[in-house]
Amino acid sequence: QGAQTVTEKHSDNTQRRPTKLSALQMVVELGIPVSTVIDVGVLNQTYELIRCFPDKKHALFEPVPAHEQAIRQAYKNIDYDLHQCAISDQDGTSFLRLIRNDQQAISHSQLADAKGEDCIPVEQHKLDTIIRDHPYAPPFLLKVDVDGKDIEVLKGALEILPQCACVVVEATAPRIGPTLSLLSQQGFFLWDIVDICYSHGTLWQVDLVFLPKKYQAEYSMKSPKEPATNHHFPWVPIS
Repeated sequence: QGAQTVTEKHSDNTQRRPTKLSALQMVVELGIPVSTVIDVGVLNQTYELIRCFPDKKHALFEPVPAHEQAIRQAYKNIDYDLHQCAISDQDGTSFLRLIRNDQQAISHSQLADAKGEDCIPVEQHKLDTIIRDHPYAPPFLLKVDVDGKDIEVLKGALEILPQCACVVVEATAPRIGPTLSLLSQQGFFLWDIVDICYSHGTLWQVDLVFLPKKYQAEYSMKSPKEPATNHHFPWVPIS
């Protein structure tokens, strides 16, 4: 008999699913404290963070000017600050390459080493520099979605990582290992892998969800043979 993919069943009979929304809902359900959401790479909005943390301060980072109006509309009922700069591992200036879809709308952007086609100049900062100058209250939930420059963002956030209660990083397949290594060294363990994407039948990217190692004994991998607890319910196949 073939192996089944399984997930946990919540107390309200909704399934625990391999999505960012489901993972963040579990973070809330577990009571992991979050005072400020730091969202690096907003594009137009991060729906899951709005839904799960509507009453928290959101520090938003999005360098593409064309997204400003959509962001302000999406967050009109949220307490937020919008920082229109790129985040990396150094302060200064750089170039941002704009990537467009078939309708010529900007679907992605990425820091570039030099000016090229469809590039715009941008300010760039370390996250540590920005957070140091603003009175954002920890503990933080840090989300990073910067189209391949996640390691650089994390290297520029070493001062604030100890104040993070959860870190969510979109990582392409080659960067999964380095991201795991860096965050493990900074005191985190991999708690979940969600929003798995394939390209041409091959793994392309995932969202990695990390919690501080102080939570590892309570919230890390449990055998399905162990007795159910408040946060571990009977397992059922994903439908």
